[in-house]
Amino acid sequence: MKFKIGFSAEAEEDGYVTGQGGGAIPLDDLGQLGANSAVYDRGKAYYMENKVAYLSLDAGQGRAIVLGSRPYEVEFHYDEEAEEVSGLLCPCLCSYPCKHQVAALLQLQDILEHIWESNDYYFGGYFAAVSRDVFFSFALDARKDASITLG
Repeated sequence: MKFKIGFSAEAEEDGYVTGQGGGAIPLDDLGQLGANSAVYDRGKAYYMENKVAYLSLDAGQGRAIVLGSRPYEVEFHYDEEAEEVSGLLCPCLCSYPCKHQVAALLQLQDILEHIWESNDYYFGGYFAAVSRDVFFSFALDARKDASITLG
């Protein structure tokens, strides 16, 4: 089995559900998320600047950590069969689709595309990935108590 280490761009209980009534949106049409163009552009910039530090998907339950003024934990449900996202949550104070959610969904699109196109991966409903910056900050940290476990 081969592993690709890291990725890069080429929630708290008081989080908010966004979208229309928390309904499902197609992952290939993020325009249905309802983010205005300024929010979408800022989310895309976060994605391109590798601010999505962590992304995982386990049996449809997704989680991402997006680095902003502080780390924001974005949660969502992904229906692999329908290729739709629902139940999108972010603990930021926006009551509308936010840049953290846009960045997380763009990263999800990117990673799933690589998984589906590559023979190096078996998806099986689970993956977890960290950004290269986060991985190398741990790997190169001089602290003796720092460790990395790959499983």
